[in-house]
Formats: sequence, structure tokens, C-alpha cells
Amino acid sequence: MARLKVFNRSFHGLSRREHRGLINDLVILFIFIVVSFTLAVQFELFEAFFELSRAYEEWELDELFTLTMLLGAGLLLFSVRRIVELKREIRQRQQAEESAHQLARHDALTGLPNRRFLFEDFERRKGLSFGGGKACAVYLIDLDHFKAVNDVHGHGIGDQLLQAMAERLQGAIGADGLVARMGGDEFGILYEFDRGADCALRLARRLTTTLSRPVTVGGLSLELGASIGLAFCPGDGDTLHDLLRKADVAMYRAKEDDKGGFRVFETEMDDLLRERVELERDLREAIRAKQIVPHYQPLVDLSSGSTLGYEVLSRWRHPERGMVMPVTFIPIAEDTGMIAPLTYLILRQACADAKDWPERLFISVNLSPSQFLDPWLVEKLLQILTETGFPPRRLEVEITENALIQDMKKVKTVVGSLRNLGVRVALDDFGTGYSGLYHLRELDLDTVKIDRSFIRRMLSEPQHARIVEAILGLSKSLGLDATAEGIESGEVYDRLKELGCQVGQGYYLGMPVPADDVVRSGHTIDLAKNVA
Repeated sequence: MARLKVFNRSFHGLSRREHRGLINDLVILFIFIVVSFTLAVQFELFEAFFELSRAYEEWELDELFTLTMLLGAGLLLFSVRRIVELKREIRQRQQAEESAHQLARHDALTGLPNRRFLFEDFERRKGLSFGGGKACAVYLIDLDHFKAVNDVHGHGIGDQLLQAMAERLQGAIGADGLVARMGGDEFGILYEFDRGADCALRLARRLTTTLSRPVTVGGLSLELGASIGLAFCPGDGDTLHDLLRKADVAMYRAKEDDKGGFRVFETEMDDLLRERVELERDLREAIRAKQIVPHYQPLVDLSSGSTLGYEVLSRWRHPERGMVMPVTFIPIAEDTGMIAPLTYLILRQACADAKDWPERLFISVNLSPSQFLDPWLVEKLLQILTETGFPPRRLEVEITENALIQDMKKVKTVVGSLRNLGVRVALDDFGTGYSGLYHLRELDLDTVKIDRSFIRRMLSEPQHARIVEAILGLSKSLGLDATAEGIESGEVYDRLKELGCQVGQGYYLGMPVPADDVVRSGHTIDLAKNVA
């Protein structure tokens, strides 16, 4: 019966032409069997009738019958052969369908089930287990720093890394769950466990430890780690779509709190997600309507107290939320790809504001690491400078250490092109990331900016003071200017002067203010006012 069902499904899967060919072969076979049988019966009758007749040999009916039987046998063999070929075609079609079914539900790179398989397996497990003493945990896993590794070492290394991580996940889950690749560097897991047990949390800790261990691919030892979000069924939802959404919310909270950890979904996270979605929508409209404007914080010559230039900072006065600070909306702009249009908007307005300021003043603007992957970055900056009439020599571009690990070769090319235009280049937040002496030697920089975390604690923690002194000595030996960020007291200001730091910025030297306030100040600072 099972074979008949398979043949029936395969028969209905044939094309109209194949249907017609099969039916014709069967009809021909049936006709020749009937004809052969009829002739055989007639021959027996003829033989009896002419048994006594001497004219039997003249009719030659035996030769006719033999010829007919041979033709019938030949057609029978042809039809049998055709049926065998048809069965082979059906078997090949079945194998192709099974292969297509496998490909449609599995990831080609890692061999893991894909999103479609995950949804199907969830429904199956839900029907079998979740109703009687069992629960299910849904994990969403995003590899940390994978994009940087992919950009620096190439997609070949990235693919090997994904395969290695897939093997680790399968080894950690075992037979109690299902691991699927959701796309990119994201993985999903279904894990069944007894209700009330904390084994789901133990698994999350084990996954965190497993994925944080170094992995060797292509002769490289790489450390990634992963951020994990966790949701439960029942409890957080009864559909996989809803559970994955909540696990995704928890995963992004894990990224914000501390990469390399996990978070369990909580109800208030949904409120934060809705707020983020609303803020993202408002940010898109604010950029379109040019509601985000530049503010300017002075960069001061510590030896003389005179203003050398201004760092350009973004400020967004929301019609309902009030002043929204960059720490809130810049990460959203980077995650959603709005950082480039936002940067160009701020830079264009800053160039227009500062064009008529004294020639000795420059402006400094931050570029996002993702912008250095844009092959037209230098051309876009040049277009803005040309449109506003702002001299390239009065512009300083700040790059972060994250840009260096994305693609050092490309960053070096961009920096060289900017310097050829006359634009100054500064390395921001030096000492907190991946950059070091190699990057300072390879890149044609003008300035190193010492991160505020070292400046704020240099008087209270000797180790931070030694780091500041080391950076100042290194920058001097390489012929680079050094700018200290985060100067918030006169004591820190005086100590940096003693150490020979050239430039500083911070609340002690001046708050970020709109362009009109910069003009009214006459580009001078009042330290007594700032202290008060």
C-alpha cells in the first residue's frame, strides 16, 4: 500500500506529456494482448475446422500466428522497458524532491536547519511536549565582533568561523534541542526542559562560556563571544514568531549591558523596544527635516588659554522629549544606517556656520567606522566643503579605533586622501581599544586624543596618570599633537599643562553651545566663570 501511495504521488507529479506517453504505452500493450489472445483462440478453431482439409498448408495460418505472437511479444517487451524507465524517472524525481526539501530547510554553509525548519519543529514539539510537564526555551544568539573579523580577514575566514561556531552550538545542545542558523551571524535554539528547572539558565551560561573560547581558523586564533537573548514558552508567548521577537529584544539588551552575556526577556523590555522604534521613526524624520543641529565645544591651547577650534557635536531638541543627547540617538543612527546622512547634515551646517569665523579656528567632526567602508567618502566630504566654501585646512576629521579593526588598509587609503586635500586627521579615544604604536606609525595622523576616562582619574589613580604621561611622551616622539578630553577641574588643567599637553577640552574649558553663542563669546573662554 505504501509503494502504491508513493507511485500515485509520483504519477500525479508527472507532466501532461509524460501522462499521455504512459497511457498510450499501456493502451498499446492491452490491445496487443487482446489481439494475440483472440488470434490464438481463432487459430484453435481454424485448426479444428480444417483438420481434415488438405488445403491447410495453403492458408499458412501457422506462420501468420507466429508472426503475430512475435509482434505481440516485441511490443510487450517495449512496454515493459518503458515502464522500467518510467519507474527510474519516478525514483529520480523522488530523490530530487527529497534533495530540494533538504535544501529548503537547511543552511548550505553550516548544514544546520534554517528558520523555516525551526518554525516547523517548534509546532511539532509544541503539539507533542509542551502540554505535559515540559517547557521550551527559545535562544537568539548574535556573535560579537563578527563583522570586524569578516571585514579584516575576509569572507573565507568568516565562513569558517561560522562553521566552527555551529559545531560548538550543536555540541552544547545535544539531543534535547535544535540549533538553527537564522541568517548572517545569528543562530536560534529550541531547548526542551522540565518546568521549574533552571537548566535553561545553566545552558545559557554554558553557551556563553563555549562561544567565548578562542577558535582557530585559517591559522588565526580569534575570540568573538556572543550576546544571547532568552524567552520561554509558555510564559512569554505561544508562537515562535512572538518568542523570537522577545528573545531578540533581550539579546539587544545583553549587547547594551555587556557583550558576551545573556539576558532573559522581561516585560519592561517590550516598553523599551516600543520607545526605541518610536525614537528611530522620529530620528529619521528629524534628519529629513534638519531638526538636529550642531553645537560647538572649544578646543583650547592649554599653555595660553586661547581657543584653537571647536569640536562639532550633535544636538536634537525633540518637540515632545526635549533635548535628546547624542548618547541616546547616535547608536540608533549607527544601527539603522542613518549615521552617514546625519553626519553630512551636521558637517554641512557646521561648515556654513564656521566659514566666517577667524581663519585661525578649525572645526573637528567625528566620522563613524561604517563610513570608512564607503568608497565615496572623500568625494562626499569634498563636495560639502566646495558647496559651503569652507577651506579643507580648517577641517579636522576624527576617526575611532573601531574603524581601524574594520579594514586597516582602507582606512590608511582614506586618511592619505584626506591629508592630500589638506584635511587634518585625529585618532579619537586613544588607549581604550585596539590601536597602538603600529597604527600610529602606519597612519599619517595629526593628533591623538586621550580618552576622558584616563583624564578624569589621573589625579586619583596613579596608574591612569602613568598612562596619560606615556601617551603624551609617545605622541611627542612621533611629532603628533595631543588633545586631552574631559578636563573638568582646574587641578587637572594645571597638571596637564605641567606634563606638556598641548590641547584640551572639557566642561572646565567650555560647554557645547550653539553657533550664535560661539559668536557672542568672541571665541574666548572665561575659566573663572566655568569654575563658578
